[in-house]
Amino acid sequence: MSDVLPFEIAKLSLAPGDVLVVRTPLREIHGSFEAMQKLGAMCREAAGIDCRVLILDSATDLSVLTRTEIEARAR
Repeated sequence: MSDVLPFEIAKLSLAPGDVLVVRTPLREIHGSFEAMQKLGAMCREAAGIDCRVLILDSATDLSVLTRTEIEARAR
């Protein structure tokens, strides 16, 4: 893994309690706890705030279904 990774942060500011979500296609990161720890630390340093970092494979897709949406789909 390179010590310099290009990245974009879609949200311009992070507040305490926020979670920075990082999507990366780098396979060597996803199999290594140490590599994920290092990437998380690099992202926190770049963001300038001590926040939680969620590292996902770029093929991973997350979404949230609210209770209202679940109930509407069950009808």
